[in-house]
Amino acid sequence: MNLATLAEDNVLKFGEYEYLHYEGRWYTNVEINRLANRLGNALKKLGVKKGDRVGTQVYNCPQVLQAFQAVLKIGAVIVPMNPGARGEEAAHLYRDSGIKVLITSSDYIPIIDAARKTAPDLANIVLIDKDGIPGTLNFDNLIEGCSDKLTIEEMDNDDNAAMIYTAGTTGLPKGVVHSHFGLYYTLLGFFETLETIVPARFKARMMSVDVNAHKETVQDLDIIGMELNLVCLLILPLCHIYGMMQMFLKYYTADKLIILKKFDPVEVFKCIEKFKVTSLDGVPTMWVMLYNHPDIDKYDLSSQKYFSCGGAPMPLELLKAWKQKFGTQISEGWGMSELASYGTSCFGRPYKPGSVGKLMQKASRIKILDDAGREVPTGQWGEVVFKGFNVMKGYWNLPEETAKTIKDGWMYTGDLGYLDEDGYLFLTGRKKDLIIRGGENVFPSDVENVLYTNTKVMECAVIGVPDKVYGEEIKAFVVLRAGESATEQELIDFCKPQLPSFKQPKSIGFMQSLPKSAVGKVLKKELRKLADADR
Repeated sequence: MNLATLAEDNVLKFGEYEYLHYEGRWYTNVEINRLANRLGNALKKLGVKKGDRVGTQVYNCPQVLQAFQAVLKIGAVIVPMNPGARGEEAAHLYRDSGIKVLITSSDYIPIIDAARKTAPDLANIVLIDKDGIPGTLNFDNLIEGCSDKLTIEEMDNDDNAAMIYTAGTTGLPKGVVHSHFGLYYTLLGFFETLETIVPARFKARMMSVDVNAHKETVQDLDIIGMELNLVCLLILPLCHIYGMMQMFLKYYTADKLIILKKFDPVEVFKCIEKFKVTSLDGVPTMWVMLYNHPDIDKYDLSSQKYFSCGGAPMPLELLKAWKQKFGTQISEGWGMSELASYGTSCFGRPYKPGSVGKLMQKASRIKILDDAGREVPTGQWGEVVFKGFNVMKGYWNLPEETAKTIKDGWMYTGDLGYLDEDGYLFLTGRKKDLIIRGGENVFPSDVENVLYTNTKVMECAVIGVPDKVYGEEIKAFVVLRAGESATEQELIDFCKPQLPSFKQPKSIGFMQSLPKSAVGKVLKKELRKLADADR
């Protein structure tokens, strides 16, 4: 199968409709499909063949969506790259992936020129915004005159479809390789889940004729399907698996898709009000910034129906506050690039505070293992391991790293958590972030959730720092709400009544903002560097 058939299936199933809005203009699904076909033909003229890699490194825009379709249709592999990559990281992405073509904008020319010196395979730079820059091609000129008819390349289920680079939280980014079927399987799980939460009931009247008795029978029927005409605001970067899969999902649901170039809380509010947005997906940092923005009450946000959070555990205090303010439950899910986005989801299930839900696909499995690799009893924490068709094929050019991560078909996720008696997954943190203080295990989330209950705190992150007596001590980094002030001792004292002594932070650093990845995940490795520099 070829995942790109979903775009053409969408046209056959729903006909032509307003599919994508970007910076004041609507594009129909048919128009995007035709533009993608022209781009596919243009890439073939540039020598791109089946199995070759084509990169995108640009903010969210219609050309990125066209590139996803075009690259897959011709049997090549799409490699969406973080626009924020610089220096050695950018050079590593180009060199490691071996991309032949990079679709980008003129803003990145200095970065690309410096980085491509060590990436001999990168032959063509295609700019979406400018023409006439030496050594580059213009996107519009490239596809002009190319046919909008394109035969989709037939692919085997296990053929490479996409390579998503991790955020590089522990070193240089790793290329996560997914097959056409692996991504398709995940989308089916999404769609099956959505069918349970966005139902639409229709009344229909059916007339049947008994030709022998010459009798007509009229019968009223209840028809159950999926609610159409939903409006999704896509604020997640398309260089991340979460955003990419949400984009693909719209081929199934026929949602109208509103995309923003970059995340901006005020622009989000404006879009929700103007377009009556019904669904929005984000990471905790985005939800924190939206909820705490001083302009949130100036806009009509009542259209919201289906809001979700992934990428990291959501602060419990924020989940409660959002539900109380708007009446909408932000549903959490758990996954990672290596699992093609979600592995578990709360959608369509009874809500359990603190849980990231149950398995999204019925054919997948989860186990919790201790350090010796033994499965632990229900309710006991350990490492979360996952098995399913959506597990990555492996890390690009890293066979040893792949072998450490996937053992006997089980993906060792590095996440810590436990399963309750109903199969709900509760995450307690990342294995590498676990703090061991004086022999006691401390999950950063336990401390973070307490700090989030302080009305002065907007964002926080907790790490372990070396200590001569206890091995590790607890340090919190805090971003205060606008206009608020607090002392280190004040926040330390705030935590004391709510945490046992071994979990209480011993130092607090105040910051204007926390370091984050492209999708908004807090980079604790950068906080550790800051803590080391302060010692």
